[in-house]
Amino acid sequence: MKLLKQTRINLASRQLHRYLLDGKNRLFDDIRKLAIRFGDNRSADENRRMTAWVSRVMKQSLELMLLSGALLFASDCMGDEPRMIELIGSGAFAGSATDLSGDSGTLEEGSPRNRLGGFSAIEYSGSNNRFMLLADRGPADGATGFECRWHVADLQLNLPSKSVVPQLVATQKLQSSDAKPLQGALSLLENPQTVQLAFDPEGFRKLASGDWVVTDEYGPTISLFNPQGKMKSRWALPDWMHLSQGVTASEWNRGTVPNRGLEGVAITPDGQLGLAVMQGALGQDAEISGKKRIGKFARIVAFDPSQPGPTSKQFAYPLESASTGLSEILAWDNTRFLVLERDGESGKDARCKKIFLIDISKATDVSKFDSIGPQSLPIGVEPVEKELLIDLLNPEYGFHGEKAQEKPEGMTWGPNLEDGRKTLWVCYDNDFEVERPNLFLVFAVPSSF
Repeated sequence: MKLLKQTRINLASRQLHRYLLDGKNRLFDDIRKLAIRFGDNRSADENRRMTAWVSRVMKQSLELMLLSGALLFASDCMGDEPRMIELIGSGAFAGSATDLSGDSGTLEEGSPRNRLGGFSAIEYSGSNNRFMLLADRGPADGATGFECRWHVADLQLNLPSKSVVPQLVATQKLQSSDAKPLQGALSLLENPQTVQLAFDPEGFRKLASGDWVVTDEYGPTISLFNPQGKMKSRWALPDWMHLSQGVTASEWNRGTVPNRGLEGVAITPDGQLGLAVMQGALGQDAEISGKKRIGKFARIVAFDPSQPGPTSKQFAYPLESASTGLSEILAWDNTRFLVLERDGESGKDARCKKIFLIDISKATDVSKFDSIGPQSLPIGVEPVEKELLIDLLNPEYGFHGEKAQEKPEGMTWGPNLEDGRKTLWVCYDNDFEVERPNLFLVFAVPSSF
């Protein structure tokens, strides 16, 4: 996919074209005046010939200058990352912050029940500076009975200082359809009587109706919630996508590999298509590597957001490596999406924290393929097209090296800037660790590509 590179070349061409239109007439007039000035003692015919000759030489020189300038400008613009995108703000909730749930006491591992953190997704409310933040399963990787929740927050972007000032407004607990609290405890999955209460929320989007689509990594599931956080219904994923049973990689040969389930979710602007991304390869699409089961392709699952029911198409996403995974997806238009892909490292070991622009319009529907292969796709299968949009480890942004956090997890579009550019908001998951802030980054992005 050459969408971004073509856009950058077009931008360069337009700028050079404007320069030529503005400057060439004035330059040629000066040349003619100069030729006539030094030709006062010549005949009118000689002056005309001299003026024509100088104009022709200077025109050719100008064309060469513009051509070389275009090549240099286009080369500069066609780096690994579009230069028209810039970081315009950052900020954080402290890792020690508490939420507004009203909970008291401590969880099994000792952390407060009302600890604020673990942001797995972010969604703009559409009004002022108000955003929604989704917390994941809680501290200690599912070892506690943390009750799932989302938060309402005002995130104030200050452009002069390039800062984001967050203020928590409300906290809402999530409930099952029979009004029982959903919890992040892995132990609930072991009991048929409680398995429906086990929930690891990873992605959410608000529908035009006011309801919410929420993805869960445990099931994995795609569920519909009302604005008060109560589950209404679910979309049905194929049985062969359900969580793989067993405790070792050799047993995870079919279905969702533990900790590689559904992550982000996107709804197209026309409201006709929903997409949910798997973090990594399914068991049947992967191979054993040590104690892990990994593959180079993650599936993207399509569904109709207007009506819960069976999911529809699936598309293959080519991962940067078998060790990276998908965290989020966000619609750009009805066929193109931003996808957040990352590794599991922090600090100087971090290598991949990238946002790609993908296009599904030419991708093959792989929903009928039992396996799409761990290393290469079946003959005739086309994956989604992808191209780098933002490298979050770019030194220009200041969140590389020792400052690189492990888990950029959520993305949303915020309010547009006065110059027409869009704002892209990224939230980080701090795993509820006190020493790690709940970080937000804000990027200015052109309104069209």
